Amino acid sequence: PVTLSCIEYNAALPADITETTIEERNAVFGAAAGVDNCEVTITETITGNVNSCGVGSFTRTFTATDGQGLTNVQVCQQRITVYGIHDYRIT
Repeated sequence: PVTLSCIEYNAALPADITETTIEERNAVFGAAAGVDNCEVTITETITGNVNSCGVGSFTRTFTATDGQGLTNVQVCQQRITVYGIHDYRIT
């Protein structure tokens, strides 16, 4: 799991996480890997969202597929939480 502030998130990624590439997400959150005796391809789906203030959470779900088309049987997920920073005063 990864937890980061809305400031860190907004500096690295656009508000809509689905508009990012897997390379951008891997650079910020880390990359998944798979091992097999054949080639392995990793695919990713994302559920959840970050609101317009840059606060929210989402889950990256990874699937490893080998050269024969077989996939992992256990779910591999990463939970990302983006928390808000409310650094303001009302006077």
